[in-house]
Amino acid sequence: MGIGAAKSRIEQLHRDHSRVLYALASRVLGDAAEAEDAVQETFLRAQRSIRLLTGHVHFPWLYRITLNVSIEMIRSGRRRALLSDSLDEAVHSNAPHLDEVIDGRRRLEELCRLADGRDLEILIAHFVHGLDQGEVADNLGISRRAVVKRLARLRLHKLERLAASGG
Repeated sequence: MGIGAAKSRIEQLHRDHSRVLYALASRVLGDAAEAEDAVQETFLRAQRSIRLLTGHVHFPWLYRITLNVSIEMIRSGRRRALLSDSLDEAVHSNAPHLDEVIDGRRRLEELCRLADGRDLEILIAHFVHGLDQGEVADNLGISRRAVVKRLARLRLHKLERLAASGG
């Protein structure tokens, strides 16, 4: 694939999927500017690999890139500082949704401690985005059975951690 064709393909993918990917990043990150950065990074990464792609179904691939970029941003020190700032802003503005913001941040932090890689992608897609197991499988390009097994294993792991901590 030539440079012009690759650029055209990326532009078409951006037109087709950027809104949905922005919504995904926004739900994960909780910040509009950070979500925009995540989508921009997604398409930069996609552009680097576009020549390797075959076929016409690219949304699961883009979904995974966006989710991974968002997770990387959460784990980075820069993102933690932004989260702290947004919580401070919410406290000072007496935002009615402050409890929801804090609870959502705690759940994301717990998910990041509980799992890595594909397991974390599954947890976020299922518990943060509210996708059912079939939708998670479709978006991540894996079988529904794999999603069910990983969720069961993660639940068991969580129960073992609770038992070990006396909770």
